[in-house]
Amino acid sequence: MKKNLVIAQFIGLLFMAVQICFAQQKRIAVLYFENIILPKKITSAELGPYNVDRQYDYLERAFTDMLISDLADTKDIELVERSKVEKLLDEIHLGETGLIDENTIQKAGKALQADYLIFGYIDKKKSKIVLRTKIQNVSNRQITELEPISDFESNIFELEKNLYLNICSNMQLPLEKETKKIKIEKNSTLAILPFNNNSKTEELNYLQSSLSELLANDLVNYKIFKLVERQKIDAVLKELALQKTGIIDEKTAVQIGKLLSAKYILLSSFIGSGNIIRLDARLSAVETGKTPIMIYSTGDSKNLFNLIEDFINKITIRITK
Repeated sequence: MKKNLVIAQFIGLLFMAVQICFAQQKRIAVLYFENIILPKKITSAELGPYNVDRQYDYLERAFTDMLISDLADTKDIELVERSKVEKLLDEIHLGETGLIDENTIQKAGKALQADYLIFGYIDKKKSKIVLRTKIQNVSNRQITELEPISDFESNIFELEKNLYLNICSNMQLPLEKETKKIKIEKNSTLAILPFNNNSKTEELNYLQSSLSELLANDLVNYKIFKLVERQKIDAVLKELALQKTGIIDEKTAVQIGKLLSAKYILLSSFIGSGNIIRLDARLSAVETGKTPIMIYSTGDSKNLFNLIEDFINKITIRITK
């Protein structure tokens, strides 16, 4: 009897520990940071939510992609799949208007089954970029506005790092990282899509295909994936009229993966500032849309081979066979 009682007590304590563990884990959805910087020359009649300085639009996707990568390996959190977020933004027309209506934020959080929503605005004060971040607790509808952070546009990487630290501090997230892994069957089909250029200048557009080709040439040596041929990917992009736009979102990427009969897709982006370039990637399962692997690498833009090598190492250590 005593033995059975001890076993029952142990199981009870174990169950409580599991409950506490899951209770501590936060499910977070990251929305796009919206550009609200007004043009330098604008009349009072032109004032309005749609009249923004479009030269700063690139920061919307850049900050969002970098923040998602930084949060991905943060302990005690689970990120809502980007494809689900983008689909919902389209459904409630936030993706089209470029505006975050806080009256609809609560509905968005519930629809995404998120505990918290992170969203914000990109502003400018004098010569500095200002990030105004808000976090909504979906359960009690409370919206917390964080202390704005600012820096020069040329210091975009430092600005994003401070954004990440600001969020972690407010949400009491540990800065300790964990390497989240995924089990992948050998020779699973992978489509490496062209990199999205999140940089301010289109001069770096040539890297969209170059980086994906370098990545494919090196990754094939690891014999983990069976890669979809470049010609097939280009044909689907042409069919969907995506070659000229240069931007592939998560929702469209899953659609491309299905058309290519791929089991996984690798959707990546890059941003260059000065001599530094940062690569961000998300490996998603086509069937479920889940994104178990999110990584980033930063390095010298003059040494892309080392950057790609580090990029691949971060991918492969997250894969078990």
